[in-house]
Amino acid sequence: MTKQQAVLYCRVSSKGQAAGDEISLRDQELCCRDLALRQGLEAAGVYIEARSATSDDIGDRPELMRLLAEAEAGGIEYVIAHSQDRLSRNMDAGSDIGKRLRKVGVAVLTPEGVIDLRRFDGKLLYQVKSILADNDARTMKQRLWDRKRAYGQEGIFVYAQRLSPRKMLSGRSEGVLCHRSSAAAYSGQLPVRPL
Repeated sequence: MTKQQAVLYCRVSSKGQAAGDEISLRDQELCCRDLALRQGLEAAGVYIEARSATSDDIGDRPELMRLLAEAEAGGIEYVIAHSQDRLSRNMDAGSDIGKRLRKVGVAVLTPEGVIDLRRFDGKLLYQVKSILADNDARTMKQRLWDRKRAYGQEGIFVYAQRLSPRKMLSGRSEGVLCHRSSAAAYSGQLPVRPL
């Protein structure tokens, strides 16, 4: 009897993950391989997205696009991921991915269990998890902006990991405050806090 075919998908969402400071790509892959082994599945391919997605458009993620093309070509029964939010943290993108996998009869397998997209309860569970992942992503972004705003009100020059400290950071009104305080921050008159 031949083993059912699965593909593994690993993705980072931060520079910390890419550098291995957090749950790294290697850790995700090992977890997925172990899961495939425990479920008696053959890992037919590994798709690794080694950079954080810069937009919610799944077309910006070449490895995910290759995975979906392989699933749509047939012969794959499962997509294994460390968690469902590795596929997408955006509700609309997650829904698109789910529809494409469901259309070709591919289930999603995570350490939490199997989501059989062909069944109504599997489809519903996938959608609920997509909504929760989207909400978590929005909450994290809002907390980051709230911290920037609070620091700005304290007169502290704030910069983010992806932006140069010389750029205005947090919208129009707060950005003016940060921009005006940048000269003082560089001269040592104001404290500078990374987020």
